Amino acid sequence: MATVYFAKFNINEKIFEVYNNKISLDYLLRKVFLEMETDVELKETVKKKTTHFKFITLYKDPDTLIVNGRLVAYAPGVHVSYDEETDDVMETQDNKKATYITFCFDVKNETIGFVPKLDFGRKQFIDRFRQLIEKLVPEVGEIEIILESDKQLLNEKLRKVNLVEQLTVDLIPPNNDKKLFESLFGLNSDDLAETGGRKFTFNIRGTAEKGLDVTSAFIKNLINGVIVGYGKLTARGKNTSGEPAFVNSEEQALYTKGIADINKDSIPEIEEKTRAGYVSLVSMKLTAREDLLKKQRELKSELLRKIEDEETKTGA
Repeated sequence: MATVYFAKFNINEKIFEVYNNKISLDYLLRKVFLEMETDVELKETVKKKTTHFKFITLYKDPDTLIVNGRLVAYAPGVHVSYDEETDDVMETQDNKKATYITFCFDVKNETIGFVPKLDFGRKQFIDRFRQLIEKLVPEVGEIEIILESDKQLLNEKLRKVNLVEQLTVDLIPPNNDKKLFESLFGLNSDDLAETGGRKFTFNIRGTAEKGLDVTSAFIKNLINGVIVGYGKLTARGKNTSGEPAFVNSEEQALYTKGIADINKDSIPEIEEKTRAGYVSLVSMKLTAREDLLKKQRELKSELLRKIEDEETKTGA
């Protein structure tokens, strides 16, 4: 059984322009859909080995804004086969030994489904996909693609850390959702936009004796931000036995769906899994998103009450 992973596609560089209605999210997403092509090839060099990568076999549906295709990577390598006549292995040099990942990109719903391989991992796929989009669609600017977390799995992992000593959360501004942004960060989006920042890291440390209260409103907001697809987190601490415990949302709590090995490279099958996975993701995220917005409403009501109390005291 193979595994379909899911990733959230996020406009990042121009997100505050979206918030301020200088450009629409729909326009940028449609631009991405229209300009995804197979004519751009990029390369990277790691440990003196140069790998080329590009999109291939793209199928684009203008009605649904879904792009199905593959991302191929190739580099000099060796094929090994068995020769019955010599009862030995044979090595054949190949200057373009390739590996690839089949994907479904639901542009409208900002969701990517894909099946990684042993020689082409999920983080490599995310990084190469990002580079290609930024090269193909320069108008969209820098983007962020974040692996989707599983709410139940993440909460289960965090509960096993009996004493959380340190929590690190990386968050980015949500696509086209100013209210959600302010719920996540507890700050005015215009004020934060002035900093020029597009990615924000929260590093919270507790005492060795008491640790952090992960049920506190602020930390729950950060965790919900990861769940709705706008960040990642790591937690360090101790389990009930006093042994070191560690949680990484990108490694231990990812949202996935199983797919038969025979179908792991099938474009129609991966599209079907991506569509079904997106429906389940929406259901899971709605609760987390509503928790965030509910907290914002409660804080706003509390602030208004305090203002009214102060005005009453002043008037008296």
